[in-house]
Amino acid sequence: MNNIEWSKEAFDFLKLFVSVSRGNFMAEDIRYASNGIVSKPKSERAWGGVIRRAEKAGLIEAVGYDIANRSVVRLWSSNVVEQC
Repeated sequence: MNNIEWSKEAFDFLKLFVSVSRGNFMAEDIRYASNGIVSKPKSERAWGGVIRRAEKAGLIEAVGYDIANRSVVRLWSSNVVEQC
């Protein structure tokens, strides 16, 4: 799978994730939830581009920071409203 195909697969998963997400989440949460569903990227850092794309598309917004693995990480919130 090439980078473009992986990016599409990951972005499609992210859209699903944020459509059911409640509360704040980290990029790590999306990565963990995608295990076994989305192919592994060449680098885990590839998720950063997917997150930025979702932010630019208005699907998510930055709401603060947290600590994960002794690093400061961004907290996100979904802007996707569930349709009934």
